[in-house]
Amino acid sequence: MSAGKVMLGPDGNPLLSADGKIVLADDLYPISLAHTYDPFFRRVDYVYPGCAITEQWNVDFGASMSNELQAYYIVNSEQSTGVNCAARYNISENTIDWARVAKVEVFGTLFATAWIAWPEGLTCKITQSKNNNPIPNGSTVKDSWDTAATFTAAGVYPVKVSWDVNGVEPTSLEIALMFDADTCALESDLYVQYNPSGVGVRIVYNLATA
Repeated sequence: MSAGKVMLGPDGNPLLSADGKIVLADDLYPISLAHTYDPFFRRVDYVYPGCAITEQWNVDFGASMSNELQAYYIVNSEQSTGVNCAARYNISENTIDWARVAKVEVFGTLFATAWIAWPEGLTCKITQSKNNNPIPNGSTVKDSWDTAATFTAAGVYPVKVSWDVNGVEPTSLEIALMFDADTCALESDLYVQYNPSGVGVRIVYNLATA
């Protein structure tokens, strides 16, 4: 962490040195977390009126060849397609002083495209979890993980996903992207893509601003 940040003591007050001066953080505190990134993918295609949106939750995740997370919701008179993705950040061996870490963050951009008008009531969402290795199958990523962000219209959105760690080192951080529908009642042709930024996993220390 660069100078200009004040280190806090156990009581939450600025930490003082022996001569009574405020102690500043320094470059011994890295702000990027060493990790590996494992993306996962699942997809179902049907000839309409078969409903891939329903069946996608019964398909196991497989390894994805792309770092981008994608989700499709396609329902029209000819086809039905459901896609959702997930990724796991595996925390590598590191020199982080975890007792001083408040949270970790991942930044990215979501691109949402609607080839047919986005239907009212349909939500795309990004969910998150911590220490869930392996990635669970079924609808757990939709129903049980915390919601990090929701989207109900086409556009380009900056997204920050944040995990509270409060001084305890996590073993893994998870993120998933999906449309949360589980029926084909709404006709549309939607595609979303979440691209994690190149800065990786960022550390937020329990430090007050000078």
